Amino acid sequence: MTSRQDEASTNGMTADGAPANGAPNGESQAETERLELGVARLLRVGVFVSGALLLAGWLLSVRGGNPFEAFSTYAPLPLADSLRASLASNDFALLLSYAGLFVLVALPPLRVFFTAVLLARARERTLAALAFFVLIVLALSFVLGWEFA
Repeated sequence: MTSRQDEASTNGMTADGAPANGAPNGESQAETERLELGVARLLRVGVFVSGALLLAGWLLSVRGGNPFEAFSTYAPLPLADSLRASLASNDFALLLSYAGLFVLVALPPLRVFFTAVLLARARERTLAALAFFVLIVLALSFVLGWEFA
């Protein structure tokens, strides 16, 4: 063993200067941390945007009278039909509420996607593959649960 290899093995680095445990070097670790903080910021902003849209929709529905009056009779209606009816009647309260719910429901799949990308960039192939698998399962569950008219 050369002195350089011996020194590298004692400080946790390989002979070429990369970390011995496969961890990213300082530069890519800083990039990974920056991306993780960006994802956290995206999720935080997404929750606030979703809450603001839901609050605006609720305030508009309360302004128009009793918001629970529409629930006095139950009629199952597919989402696409409900959106078409809301657009046709300019029911902005319901449209804003749907937009808020859409943003809120989109956040977990976005988190899974960005986690998969971060893992792939860190060369954690097994974990990245699992994250992409979870994303595919989420997409399939959404598509298979959709009621087509």
